[in-house]
Amino acid sequence: MEIEIVGLDSSIINAMRRILLSEIATIAIEDIYVFENTSILNDNILAHRIGLIPLRINPKQIQFQKMYCLKDQTNSVVLILKNSNFCNSFRLTKDIFCKDFSYRRYGSLIPHQSRVYFSIKQDIVKKNSFLTFEDILITKLKPKQLLFLEAHCKKGYSTQHSKYSPVAAAWYLYYSTTILIKNLIYYKQNLENFLYLKKTNINKKFSKFYNTKHLLNGTKLRVYS
Repeated sequence: MEIEIVGLDSSIINAMRRILLSEIATIAIEDIYVFENTSILNDNILAHRIGLIPLRINPKQIQFQKMYCLKDQTNSVVLILKNSNFCNSFRLTKDIFCKDFSYRRYGSLIPHQSRVYFSIKQDIVKKNSFLTFEDILITKLKPKQLLFLEAHCKKGYSTQHSKYSPVAAAWYLYYSTTILIKNLIYYKQNLENFLYLKKTNINKKFSKFYNTKHLLNGTKLRVYS
């Protein structure tokens, strides 16, 4: 996504970039409870990879978890990942992608250990619509290996952790337009109007003399998500 802005100072553009990076609330995986993991990856490495998976959940439907409060259906989303490889051949491995996650509407499987208590059914997320990308590889399973875990999602800002950042990268750059005027008589006649419009940044009146709307120096803000 690219945003073209004309007539603003670079400090305002930089403020917009910093707001995109750190001041927008999103949903990310916070807690992971591993029931069984016989894959080649350790539990800590696996939890770190899963925590960075981008989720497509509307943050307006989830509230912030208050301090010293239990997690419930208003501030938490529970995901389950259970998969195994029962192939007999030792040469065949099974790829585990993020699309293998399933949404659990009735809360945690271990509510007393995880302290997540759902009083009613949660209908925030539709079926298989909570993932931004479905082809992110998590790990690989050899024959007779099993992966069973539970992930809890919460709402937060990227100032807490980079996994809450809504964009991958955001930067801005300057651009300018060069005007070549061959008729010096026309330039001298409209010199006063040119200087006045350049100070006031009135693009509509400025376009009457030079047939363009982008002659003033501007800034482009690029966002990649």
